[in-house]
Order: sequence, then structure tokens, then C-alpha cells
Amino acid sequence: MDNQQGQALGKLATTLIAACAGLLGVALGGAITMWSQITERRQARVRDKLDKFYSPLLAIRMQIKAKSEVRQKVHRTANSEWQSLLAGVDSPEAKARIDAERSPAYTAIYKYSAEQVINDLVPLYKQMVEIFTSNMQFAEEPTRKYFGTLVEFVELWNRQLLQAMPPEVVVALNQDEKQLYPFYDDLETQFKKLRKQLG
Repeated sequence: MDNQQGQALGKLATTLIAACAGLLGVALGGAITMWSQITERRQARVRDKLDKFYSPLLAIRMQIKAKSEVRQKVHRTANSEWQSLLAGVDSPEAKARIDAERSPAYTAIYKYSAEQVINDLVPLYKQMVEIFTSNMQFAEEPTRKYFGTLVEFVELWNRQLLQAMPPEVVVALNQDEKQLYPFYDDLETQFKKLRKQLG
């Protein structure tokens, strides 16, 4: 092989190496872009799950919990204060006078609580059902199994408030928010897991 052939072969090798490097660069750039787009789509899906499903449901749950805790605190304090009003009062007439003067203010506490259940809490539970229904596609598989429990809870409240069940049936059904605690725990778990995925 003479010198000219060697130079031509060297130029060809250089050109091939440059072309291969260029193709490799394009392929690598394409792979990085594709990976970036996949990651962005995955993160957008996680954000949708948080923004359209888990965050709103968790916020409603926290609102219900806060209102319930305030109600319980007020009831405990009212009971304690009522006992203090009657402490040491032996006279039936004095007890009757205290009852006549003070019981309307204490009765208002329980009236407010009953109205709060009807006007605030049950509508919040209904809102949870609406969010769950319209955004079911954003619910993780473990969460979807609680949909029926939530709907049943709200439906029993609807029937109870409309007095569409005898009192014995209401008592026998044992309508209690504790039935929703596993659902609430799942909301917290999924929320934390999804937040972690966003970094």
C-alpha cells in the first residue's frame, strides 16, 4: 500500500469515525429527550393524582376532623362547666332556677352541633363522593376499594336526615365515621407516596 492509499484510508477512517460519533450523539440526544419526556409525563400524572384527587380529599378529611375535634372539645367543656354550675347546689329550687337561666345557652351548643352535621359535615362527605366519582381515574388501586364504603356512609346519612329509616334501623346500622378510618389512612399513605415520587 503506497502513501496515497494510506492517506485516503486514513481520511475514510476519520470520516467514518466522525459520522459514527455524530450518529451516536444524535441517538444519545434522542434517548435523553425521550427519557426526559417520559419522566415529565410520569410526573404530570403524579401531579394530577395529587391535585385532582388526593389533595382535595385529604383537605376535606382534615376539615371534617378539625370541626369534629372542636365539637368534642366544646361538648366536654360544656358538660364540665354544667357540672360546676350545679356543684354544691342541693336545693331543688336553686337547681331549677339555674336550669331555667342557664340551660338555653348550653342547649344552643348541642343545637349548633346538630345543625353543623346537617349543614356542614354531611355536605363535605357528599363532596368527597363527588370528587371520587369524577376523578376515579386518578385513584390508586388500593384507594378505589374504599369507594363503596364512602358511598354507603353518605347514603345512610342521607336516609337518616330525611327520616327515611325507623330509629331502630338507624341504631342497628351503627353509622360511625370509624368505618372510614381505613380510607383516611389510605389517603394519607398514597398522598405521602406520591409526594415522594415528585421529589
